[in-house]
Amino acid sequence: MGVDFWRQEFEIGYAQDESLFVQNAGNPYSGMRLSVSRDLGSQSRVLAAALLKASRDYNSGEVELRGQQALSTALLARLENRFETTRYLRDFDLRYWQNNAKVLLSAGLNQRLKLELDNELRLRRYAREDELSRNYSQNETGLAVALAAGMATRLRARYGYLARRHDSFDQYNYFDHRLEGSLFSSAAGGSSLYLQNLWRRRIYPRGLSDSTFENTHREEYLRADLRLATGSAAAFRLEGEFTLRQYPAELDNQFTPNFLDLRLNPQYQFKLFANWQASVGYLYLLRRHERQAATADAGSILVFEDYYSHGLTLGLDLLSTSGILLSFSHAFEIRTYPNVTSSNLIISNSYSDRNIHSLLFFLSWTLTRRWQLGAFANFDNEISRVREANDSRNTLFSIDLTHSF
Repeated sequence: MGVDFWRQEFEIGYAQDESLFVQNAGNPYSGMRLSVSRDLGSQSRVLAAALLKASRDYNSGEVELRGQQALSTALLARLENRFETTRYLRDFDLRYWQNNAKVLLSAGLNQRLKLELDNELRLRRYAREDELSRNYSQNETGLAVALAAGMATRLRARYGYLARRHDSFDQYNYFDHRLEGSLFSSAAGGSSLYLQNLWRRRIYPRGLSDSTFENTHREEYLRADLRLATGSAAAFRLEGEFTLRQYPAELDNQFTPNFLDLRLNPQYQFKLFANWQASVGYLYLLRRHERQAATADAGSILVFEDYYSHGLTLGLDLLSTSGILLSFSHAFEIRTYPNVTSSNLIISNSYSDRNIHSLLFFLSWTLTRRWQLGAFANFDNEISRVREANDSRNTLFSIDLTHSF
């Protein structure tokens, strides 16, 4: 049982007038989850689960079956199937069902090297199909190799091929080639390194569109998480993410520019008490679009979305053996749009320099063996540094109480 609550405030100013739009909403809900699992011997297991949820805004249901079977001492097979259905009741009438079926074969070539072959099929169907709610089938096949290079280092590489087909809107059909790689390594004392890289090439066979992001492109994504322990109670940590998306050269318009995203967050972590950890860090964000030949002179609208940010992050975490998990984080960001001038009122309102506060709170508390309390809250506050009536605030809060029997 629980309730979701959210509040959104948005200020609009024009000339000497300003308006404040406020929306409050809440969605009480109740649900039940039933699950059963059985061990059938060495590396053989079956799990079945069902979830029903009823709320004021929507109703949903889910059935999941999972099983694994050892085919030999080195070969393991896993089967998964999940069926879900959702119907929205209030603001819009939307009904759909979706089924995911996945099979995975895992072969241990030796004690350290493992080979995995997987295939996943997804079907989604809407009660009333249109161009925004499209029926589709999607199939992804992957081949991966995993290496345990000692007790503290793991490497994984995977190639995946994904194809999505639509029943009535074949202009949105596409297929992906994906190359993924990851490395995790830990050292004595709490130091660790995690690297993840994803290269993706998405192709739309029907050709190019000049008005949407649904176009052939390639994308590079890199994530890094480095932790250097400076003792038993403190560590330096560096988190970073980089995304680069590039469209074909012949697709030269303001709707599909090449762009890059960068996020860096070096921080210092330290223990306050036995189970409490705090952190303080510096935040840098960057988004930049490439103006191609046809849009450089005319001025691409999206180029005004270029920005950079400097900021500060604070964190507080509690992990207790008594069953309490608490996390609180705050990010303060000074965002600047360098290409925006006050001559264009619409653009300067949309992309004005601003200060941004973002708070995130999460709590999971096991009260007893059967009762659990959960809470989640997110607060975003954007304050324009240029115009008085151009602020926005968004609040989301959720609390639930769960009983297991």
